[in-house]
Amino acid sequence: MWLSDFRLVLADRIVEHGSVHIENGLIAEVREAPVANADVEGRGLILMPGLIDMHGDMIERELEPRPNVPMPMELGLRDLDRRLTVAGVTTAYAALSFSPGSAYGHVRSTSTPAASSAPSRPIAASSPSTTRSMRVSK
Repeated sequence: MWLSDFRLVLADRIVEHGSVHIENGLIAEVREAPVANADVEGRGLILMPGLIDMHGDMIERELEPRPNVPMPMELGLRDLDRRLTVAGVTTAYAALSFSPGSAYGHVRSTSTPAASSAPSRPIAASSPSTTRSMRVSK
């Protein structure tokens, strides 16, 4: 499949009107000019590698969007995965706390200790990761 007429962000330069050939899910060729009869016409849109979030404090907000309002883990992780993908993040390493709860009795807090009456609860989560591997042949 050919992706043509994109502004390509490469490791060492930017190609204003480049093309990328993909075979078996991997980048097989990069050209510095548009190709004819491409499968996808970029019309100058930016095409770049996915971003890697090396340390994200993102899971707590998904599991407890407001203090004392827990969400089902599967729903929260699915929503987080979608949000990261839309932002261009293809790999995320989530920083997790394995304590039985916060000092205030919940995962995420904006309240004071006196305002919280929720009991501590253990949390467990796996890092959502939408990893797509690509390699460039020269």
